[in-house]
Amino acid sequence: MGKSKLVFDIETVPRKRDTILDDLLSYKMRNVKDEEQRKKDEIKYTFRNPIYNQVIAIGVLHEDINGNVKEGIFFSRDNEKELIEKFMHYISKFQGLFIHYNGLDFDVPILLAKAAIYGIEPSRRFCNTIRFRFDPHYDIMQALTNWNKFSISLREAATVFGVKDSKEILKEKDIDIIEFMKTATDEEIQKYCAEDVRTTYELFKKVYQIYQ
Repeated sequence: MGKSKLVFDIETVPRKRDTILDDLLSYKMRNVKDEEQRKKDEIKYTFRNPIYNQVIAIGVLHEDINGNVKEGIFFSRDNEKELIEKFMHYISKFQGLFIHYNGLDFDVPILLAKAAIYGIEPSRRFCNTIRFRFDPHYDIMQALTNWNKFSISLREAATVFGVKDSKEILKEKDIDIIEFMKTATDEEIQKYCAEDVRTTYELFKKVYQIYQ
């Protein structure tokens, strides 16, 4: 029998601003004089940096060794620490394959940084982020790009492999992911996160045939 599999994806928004964070961010961007560039950098930091962002959703899909699949989502706008605690407890005894898209460059380091900030102990297996291998973390994007030799987005990968594009809601609303996360309802964000996880799962089943 094969290993059990856990597909996951996180969604982030900017943390609630305060004087301390504002000062830190201003200092980080102190050499950026162009106003347009400052806006781009602020978006980058407040969505992708664990100091300035907040994880509000973690979508999961678990396939056991018999092929049975269960989906779920951890969601909270009010208590990030509790959200991270619940996810880390959920994976604490998991011995299978962690599956994600660009997870080694985003989802995993964000979650590990958050765990460190809150004093939450993650599993040793989840912490094993050694590059150039596909166990315990199977990063589909790294497999497809031979470890970042070029860039392939999840949308591009889904399109060429004939998998349902989880980004359709962005196309329908004619907005990018940043604007969506700023304006979407809790229900829309959870649905979007769940679709991302399903797309990643279906993509994995195709890619894993080649990259093992």
